[in-house]
Amino acid sequence: MSLLDNVTVTKPLCKLDTDFLIPDFSFETWLQSQNMENLNDIPEDLISKLMKETGLYGFLSSKKCNRSLTPYSPTTDGWRSDCQSEVETPHLSSPISCTVLDICTGFQCCVDVDTLKRSFEVKVQLDICKYQLDIELEKMHVSVPLIDYEYSKFFHVFR
Repeated sequence: MSLLDNVTVTKPLCKLDTDFLIPDFSFETWLQSQNMENLNDIPEDLISKLMKETGLYGFLSSKKCNRSLTPYSPTTDGWRSDCQSEVETPHLSSPISCTVLDICTGFQCCVDVDTLKRSFEVKVQLDICKYQLDIELEKMHVSVPLIDYEYSKFFHVFR
């Protein structure tokens, strides 16, 4: 039995430059609507509700990055390098730790956001073979082609 033999399925294009799920979202206003005033004491269930209502929940990795473990530790000035060449990096202070990737044209960082009781992983990599810039925030991945890119204009993922 053959299932879907010689069938073409169209892939819908993702519209990444859309507005936020909640127009004109304000974290402070949202917290006030939840009767929360203390930013340092937000309950886990309320943080989960925030992530779901804003549409961010689907982009979160199930495993949080950890700045005290590989590939983020040990660091010098907030950086660790897997690159064999010397790469000049700016000084970073807590709550961020980064690693220069072994290909030397990218880095990944782990950022602790105490208010949300969560760490977020960010990765930026210049792919010189494909002439594109790859940007990742947790499970969200955006590739920016650089061949016809207008460098004087801003690139928006979310407005």
